[in-house]
Amino acid sequence: MDVLRTVFWGLLLGLIGVSSAQGIEFTYPVLEEELAGTHVGNLARDLMVERASVPRTFQFLTESPYVAINNRTGELTTKRAIDREQLCPRARVCELKLEVAVLPSQVFQLVQVRISVQDKNDNTPRFRTTGVLEMDLSEATAVDTRVPLDGAVDLDSDKFSIQSYNLQSSTDHMPFTLNTFTGVDGTLNVELVVNQPLDRERHPEYQLILTAIDGGNPKLYDSQVLNVKILDTNDNSPVFGKATYSVDIMENTPVGSLVIDLNATDPDEGTNGEIVYSFGSTVPDSIKRLFALDSETGKLTVAAPLDHEASGGPVYQLTVQAQDKGVNSAPTFATVIVNVGDQNDNSPKVRLNFVTTKNGPVVLSEDVPVETFLAYLTVVDKDGGLNGKVNVTLLGAYGLFGLQLVADNQYLIVTTAPLDRETRPTFNVTVAARDAGTPPRTTYRSFKVVLTDVNDNPPDFGAPELLFDLTENNAQGVSVGRVTATDPDEGDNGKVRYSIRDDRSPKLVYVDPILGTIVVNDAMDREETSLIEVTVVAQDSANPPLEGTAKLKIKILDKNDNAPSFYNNRYAFHIAESVEVKTQVGQVIAADRDTGRNAKLAFAISSGDMFGKFSIDPQNGELYTTGKLDYEEKKKYELVVSVRDNGDPQKDAKCIVNIFVQDVNDNAPKITFPNANKNVVYVPMTSKPGFLATSIQATDADEGANGELSYSITNGNRRGIFAISDKGDIRTVKVLKKAWEGLHSLTITVTDHGAMPQSASTVINIILDSTVAYNGTQVIGGGRYGDYIPSNQSAQEWNKAHIPASQDEDRFSIPIIIVIALSAVLVLLVSIVVIVIIKCRRLNKEDRTYNCRQAESTRGGGSNTGSLPRGQKRNNQRDLVVTINETPVEIDYKVNNRKEDPDGQESSSPESLADTSPPDSESKLLKKEGGENEESGAEHKEGSERGDEESEVSRLLTRLKGQNTSDDSLNTVLSNHDSGRGDSDREVRANSACGSPVDLRPQSCDGSSMKGETASETGRRWPGRCVVVQPLKGRQHFGNLSSNFDTSSPPRTRPAAAAAPYYRPVPMHLGVSHPWTFRSMLDASSTQQPHPQHQHHWKQPFFPYSPE
Repeated sequence: MDVLRTVFWGLLLGLIGVSSAQGIEFTYPVLEEELAGTHVGNLARDLMVERASVPRTFQFLTESPYVAINNRTGELTTKRAIDREQLCPRARVCELKLEVAVLPSQVFQLVQVRISVQDKNDNTPRFRTTGVLEMDLSEATAVDTRVPLDGAVDLDSDKFSIQSYNLQSSTDHMPFTLNTFTGVDGTLNVELVVNQPLDRERHPEYQLILTAIDGGNPKLYDSQVLNVKILDTNDNSPVFGKATYSVDIMENTPVGSLVIDLNATDPDEGTNGEIVYSFGSTVPDSIKRLFALDSETGKLTVAAPLDHEASGGPVYQLTVQAQDKGVNSAPTFATVIVNVGDQNDNSPKVRLNFVTTKNGPVVLSEDVPVETFLAYLTVVDKDGGLNGKVNVTLLGAYGLFGLQLVADNQYLIVTTAPLDRETRPTFNVTVAARDAGTPPRTTYRSFKVVLTDVNDNPPDFGAPELLFDLTENNAQGVSVGRVTATDPDEGDNGKVRYSIRDDRSPKLVYVDPILGTIVVNDAMDREETSLIEVTVVAQDSANPPLEGTAKLKIKILDKNDNAPSFYNNRYAFHIAESVEVKTQVGQVIAADRDTGRNAKLAFAISSGDMFGKFSIDPQNGELYTTGKLDYEEKKKYELVVSVRDNGDPQKDAKCIVNIFVQDVNDNAPKITFPNANKNVVYVPMTSKPGFLATSIQATDADEGANGELSYSITNGNRRGIFAISDKGDIRTVKVLKKAWEGLHSLTITVTDHGAMPQSASTVINIILDSTVAYNGTQVIGGGRYGDYIPSNQSAQEWNKAHIPASQDEDRFSIPIIIVIALSAVLVLLVSIVVIVIIKCRRLNKEDRTYNCRQAESTRGGGSNTGSLPRGQKRNNQRDLVVTINETPVEIDYKVNNRKEDPDGQESSSPESLADTSPPDSESKLLKKEGGENEESGAEHKEGSERGDEESEVSRLLTRLKGQNTSDDSLNTVLSNHDSGRGDSDREVRANSACGSPVDLRPQSCDGSSMKGETASETGRRWPGRCVVVQPLKGRQHFGNLSSNFDTSSPPRTRPAAAAAPYYRPVPMHLGVSHPWTFRSMLDASSTQQPHPQHQHHWKQPFFPYSPE
């Protein structure tokens, strides 16, 4: 037996420790009939908590009569021997289901424990009928007829239950065999089958032995003797309509209801045709108690209440026998299968298992964490299908408790939110289990949850600040009120004591520790201390205690013991006289050390405002104007302003306010002469410049600059005969002409000097009269035209009416205009003719222009292209390189040829601008030095052309007068200067070829000669405009030109350092009849003259080249 137990445990070891989706599950096998105390399993070991830091305890939620658990070690043992057949009759699987709670609640676990009771072959098969079983068969029984036999019963599991039957006969002749099949209840049924014809005369009786064998090892069996008698022939046996009937009825079918009518038929007559119905011998008594069979009619009815959930159901198999009453009748058998349908006749059953108590209430601390375990809930409904499907909910949980599904119809009730005893100390939770039947059935089960207190609430004053009032000058030790703090905790956790947290010594405020009464120890003065602030503390009596604080503020109330006072005893304000009414002048400020109504001030003007010019805002002391102020009327106001508080009794104070009115330019000048009575004065025609014609008289009521006046003539003085002084005196400024005799209406404007000046205008009529005279003190003979001329009569109209001679002056105005216009047209035509002549001469001169390349080609045989040499300027830009006083100077200038328009102004000529040949300069118009244009057709001869070029260069050099180049720059650009001779567009640059700046000072000819020609030649070439150029700094000069000319093209790069520098060719147009283009090398030490071949060209001044 020990060896068998060892093998058995080894095979089932893998079943231990199965974890379900809903929780932890362990399955432990145990053999039935084991002695009490047999080890089943160990939960602590399997949960691996044997050495946990928090000791575990184990407890069954429902006590088991078969298994015990050690609360400390978690070991499971049997309480007694377990009989599987008694515990789980006819069950294929026999298990004990237990729920174990692992505590404490911080580490709570629910473990499902299944004890699988393993079967032993401890039951022998047993036939229900003891002794010999008698059976009668007619000799007319057909072959293959099957006669059900009452089989044996084995209480062991399927493995050890009946596995086969054996049939033996006491004689050699055996006309029977056995047929076995598994019934709807899982048992093995057996039938006796006739396999040969029966003959009563030969074999009237058979004695058979039926043996039932189980599946054990060794096998157990039981036998029964069958005595089969062969009866004489009864021609016909009863016949059922079917061999098997299946009937469905509901479990709530009333007793006596018909299940099925088994109507068998027998064609025989008389007793041979009368049928008797009965249950077969295999139908157990438990089924016979539920159903009744009418032996005469064959009606099967309900004999007792049916239960779908009963252990024998819900399917019942009945064997019904029908046999006639004739002699030697043969029975006929039919099987009736009754299916009992489920009815929702069972309400769910709710079972609660609590950890802390057996039957509640559940006691929890209010600070337990979420998902703390309360109870284990199991719901059972015996109904099947939807009738047995149960939905569980919690009522009265307030969202604080919930269900966690562990397995089918098994739940944990846990906390789902933090608990607070102060919010709700107890709960009545109801479990509602409702099935899905129709109609549904609901079961309710309630339990109570009680929360225990935790000191989790500090005392609370209800507000962060506590305010009290105390009137100043109080008695010492006066009570101002009482503070109260609440603590919702229980017991000592909610018992509060009070104290004051104040660093001052001695303390101003005291609080009673039990009652919370607030006492002020000293007499208070609000003007010194308006508010007392301390911290009041409320502390509970728990260990450790919690405390709450609040800011205690005692406001000292005021008494009217202070008079108001102004910040200043005297105020001074300035305001312009032109301000609008209700303009703010200023503000007086007063204060009162008291508060509230005692410090509420009201301002008033006590005195000084007899004209009602001012008002004061009684609340803020702002002064406003209530009438127009006039500086000229009153310049200063002195007011007495008072302020009064609203206390009882009232107190007041006064101050002086000086308001100074500032002058504004609000008065325009007033002209007293001329006036409506006299606006005419007479001036003799013989008056000389400076004669006082009259004086304008005006006044201004303002002061200072606002009252200072200036006079001007703004109209009527078109010939500039008169002028007016700052004092308003009008004098003549020209010698009077006869043509000017008559009326001159002058508009005189008088303006003051204010920031925003004002003015006034008038008209003075001055008559220049040849009939009056001046005797040194006054005008004699005036007045013949009166002293007043209306303003609607113009001077022209008046003169036409009174001075006929004045019309002659205008009579010739139109002819004069015509003459001027014709003259302008004539000048325009002449200018066009001159320009045409110049163009023609320029074209003629191009044929006579000297080409140095051709000359060099003739001398040296070299060829040259018509392209400009390197560095040569184009268009009208001229490069002049002169060596004056041994210093090479380069003069670059650009000349824009101009022509004159009919008005005498110069304009650019597009033709001349496009012309880039050197002779273009000879077509320039001759400009005199004074800037006036004087043209003559005769002056365009050759000599005048040469002089024109000379004048042009002279002007360029003259423009360099006074312009000294700096040491940092060798270029001086002079542009945009108009001398009146039309050279404003020329650009002139003077460069020192040797690198030093030069000073150009035009002077008169003194007989000195320029480099390369005699003084006389220089005088001829530059008549009256000789130039002496002095270098500002001494530098080595370049010397004269070399006599050898290079006829080849200039190189693009400089030669070696030992060679003399190259100089680019420069066009020469300084009055030379044949301007040349030279390209040569200048030797600094050379003093040779030009090559004899070109000696005849040195009759004109020579200017050497500038370096590239």
